[in-house]
Amino acid sequence: MRRIAGVFKDALHVLFLGALIGLSISTFGLLFELLGELSIEMHASREPYVILAQIIITLVASFLSYQIVRREPIAEGIEVPHVLMAIRGEEDISGFGRIGAVVGGSFLTAVTAIPLGPEGAGGLLSGQLVVFGQRLDRHNVGNRGEIAMGLSAGFGAAFLAPLSGLIYGFEEGWHHFSWRLLWKGILMCLSAYLVSYAVETAAGMKRIFALEGLIFPGWESFYMLGILFLLVPPLVYLFSWLFRKLNAYVRLRRDRLLFRLRTPVFFLIVMVMGFLFPYEAVIGSGHALVEHTTGIAIWWSALLFFAVRFLLTIVGGNAGSTGGIVIPSLAMGALLGRLATLLAEEFLGMDPSYSPFWIVFASCYFLATLNKVPLTAATLLGSSLFFVTGDWLGALLSVLISLPVYALACLPLYLHKAEDLYDGLIEIEEEARHLPHLHGVPLEN
Repeated sequence: MRRIAGVFKDALHVLFLGALIGLSISTFGLLFELLGELSIEMHASREPYVILAQIIITLVASFLSYQIVRREPIAEGIEVPHVLMAIRGEEDISGFGRIGAVVGGSFLTAVTAIPLGPEGAGGLLSGQLVVFGQRLDRHNVGNRGEIAMGLSAGFGAAFLAPLSGLIYGFEEGWHHFSWRLLWKGILMCLSAYLVSYAVETAAGMKRIFALEGLIFPGWESFYMLGILFLLVPPLVYLFSWLFRKLNAYVRLRRDRLLFRLRTPVFFLIVMVMGFLFPYEAVIGSGHALVEHTTGIAIWWSALLFFAVRFLLTIVGGNAGSTGGIVIPSLAMGALLGRLATLLAEEFLGMDPSYSPFWIVFASCYFLATLNKVPLTAATLLGSSLFFVTGDWLGALLSVLISLPVYALACLPLYLHKAEDLYDGLIEIEEEARHLPHLHGVPLEN
């Protein structure tokens, strides 16, 4: 009887944490979206007073970001690695000052259209809420598996994809399977999803892959499927590999390459880019990024926009701004998918109605190879296709097709024990702190 009561108490505990995470993530995401949309509109305007206002906002935001990072270094760049270090027992992410700095820095990132996503702050916020909940329930204090499930719940709530979120927690944050942790993760992700879905539906917020005309191509175009399988995966894999390498290079040498005034200089560069290219495919970091990609009609424009976003995202993560890399990586993958489909339409006669599927396919592919999460990416593709179209068979087929492709793309990373983006950033952080790189540390269930 006591054991049943303990299980019931644990269930209530994780349901409460999930609801709290869902409410926090959805509220934060809505505010981030509103600020991002405002920034995009201001960049698109050619009214002198709007341009002047944007210049003033950019200067103030850069000054505030610089001060935030000086006081709370955790607020610079991509925050999810700090959550992963907390899961490994290498860092303490508790403290309201830290989460306040990260949330504030993320809002500054949104209002200045810097191409970093809200999920960095969302992941840290989810982990922080789990730590807070553990303090209310003292026998769970130090349960790092729960922090991993908090990361799962945050991911699932942000993308309205609870299954992908659950898999993400095990695939990215917690590499030791546990039945007890599994049912806790299911309850937490489901609770977070339901609350987030209710809030975002009431606010009329779109899913990130809510593309018009998104359908599964179908087997009648089998030859075109084959051609695009030869075109899309190598293109995406090449640039995801290049992104990891170049980002690590800049991260290690940021003080020399970007100098001490990197924050205001970078903010001004993004502002100028926003005036030159007032497109959400280049600047900004909201859910409309992938949706806007379908409006690109010329292949060299897709290539140009990708190059600009590629470089801005790398510099942004190392130049004093605050954010995450998941949505930016999805946006970069979408641009590569659009490039491939435009080439296929122009030179191979592909039916344009299949383009939205390949944009989403490439978007998830980039996420899979950048973060070494093929299962998360495949289920995110399938859930997106299902919830947008209601076609469960097409969603299932998309998972069956994408999973081996994503897994094969990640296979060299596993065989050569290559680091994903987050692992590389963690190693850099540990080197900077003169900490030994920890391997094989036993983790509690």
